[in-house]
Amino acid sequence: MSKFAAKKKLLAAESEAYRQLLKLEIKTLKVHASRARRQFTSASSYVPLIMAGVPLLGILFGRKRGSSFKRMSALALLGWKAFQRFSPLFKRRRPEGGQTAAEEYLSRRL
Repeated sequence: MSKFAAKKKLLAAESEAYRQLLKLEIKTLKVHASRARRQFTSASSYVPLIMAGVPLLGILFGRKRGSSFKRMSALALLGWKAFQRFSPLFKRRRPEGGQTAAEEYLSRRL
């Protein structure tokens, strides 16, 4: 087998691996999209946001009792608790081992 034929065969196998991986990723995306659509259309998903927003509105628009230091410290504490609660939603997950899914698939396949 010549050098070019071997390289052509390797490229064809790699192309097929990427094609299969793309099909799998599209199916996964459809599943996650339907789950997210279901979560965000239900009213129960907004309850934590409302519960976190009510004290904030009370602090900002309520009567101006006490010192501004107390209000600011209460607002800072509320912000910190909200950050702790909602920060996992915005973190990105990185692949373990430093390989992309395509590279991992190809290393197992070839």
